[in-house]
Amino acid sequence: MLARTSEGGGMVPRTHDFTLPTAQNGMPYTLSANPGKIRAFMFGSITNPPARMQVEQWQRLAKKYAGKDVQLFVIYGDELHPGDHKEFKAYPKPKSEYEKLAYAQEFAQLSSLPVLVDGLNNATYDAYGKAPNGAYLVDADGSLVFRGTWADARKMEHMIDTLLKWYKAGKPKGICRSRSGFHRRREDHPQISQMGPLTSGLFLLRTLRSLRSPAST
Repeated sequence: MLARTSEGGGMVPRTHDFTLPTAQNGMPYTLSANPGKIRAFMFGSITNPPARMQVEQWQRLAKKYAGKDVQLFVIYGDELHPGDHKEFKAYPKPKSEYEKLAYAQEFAQLSSLPVLVDGLNNATYDAYGKAPNGAYLVDADGSLVFRGTWADARKMEHMIDTLLKWYKAGKPKGICRSRSGFHRRREDHPQISQMGPLTSGLFLLRTLRSLRSPAST
């Protein structure tokens, strides 16, 4: 289901590992070194208005999922409007790692989210499809299960809640998670073979919604 609702392209649809320094304290963060945790991240930059707006909403999500095995963070990628507009004239495209780090540290002041700093060559940004404010969800097993063209906090919240609900239900039979996301096993529901991609995605969405516990209804 999550794969069905993903947006955008321009990338190999799988997890691309990375190790990047954290702007706030310089500590390295490696994606694959955090198994067992749900990881949600967006790309952003100081000259990226959508990212500047969304970090406040993502900070709300970080508070919501505090105490759960969920990590939310930003990767400081490429500049969206370097030197453009009146408000960004002071931020031309960085010419060194030091200058990019300084931009990332200023961006980090907009929220309490960890901000990882991509290299000057933007290798991680390129690997994930070059979406200036793209958002990505990696499950506890390390599989990429959702990607969005823009880091809409409401959409990411829904995806994280759906994933947590699936785990809480004990990964029920008939719903399988793979590298490409969640899907219904065709042998359990042969009618899916008669459905198109959009219809089968909606079918699974309704199924996952039915997993809601009585306490949450």
